Amino acid sequence: MLVNASRLLDYPVLSLHVGGPIAWVDAEVVDPEKLKIVAFYVSGPAIQNDPEVGEILEARDVREFSNLGMIVDSAETFVNPGDVAKLDKILALNFGLMGLKVETKKGSKLGKIIDFVVDSETLI
Repeated sequence: MLVNASRLLDYPVLSLHVGGPIAWVDAEVVDPEKLKIVAFYVSGPAIQNDPEVGEILEARDVREFSNLGMIVDSAETFVNPGDVAKLDKILALNFGLMGLKVETKKGSKLGKIIDFVVDSETLI
C-alpha cells in the first residue's frame, strides 16, 4: 500500500497484546544513503522514557500497516535513543526529507519537498 508520509504523522501504533493504541508517530527517521524510513519517533501512554525525548520504533518491528494504524507486537519493541548503534549514526545526521530544496542538475530551483509517498511494505 502506498502511503503519504504526511499521513504517518500522528498515525496510531497498535499493539497485538493490548489490542489498541499504545503510541503515535511523531516523525520518521530516514536513512539518507538509502532514502528509506528505518524508524519512527513515537510518543504516547506506553512510553517509558522521558516524554520529551520519546522512544523509537524500528521499522523492522512493524508487523503490518492498516487503515487503523501500524501494528506491532507490544510496547517492548520500542527502544530508547542511544540503544542501537547503527540507528544512532543515522539519528546523529538529523536528516529529513521534508523541506529539502529540489533543484535540476544545472542548479535551477524547482521548489521544496512538502510530502512524499512511501511503500508500506519496503518503506522506500
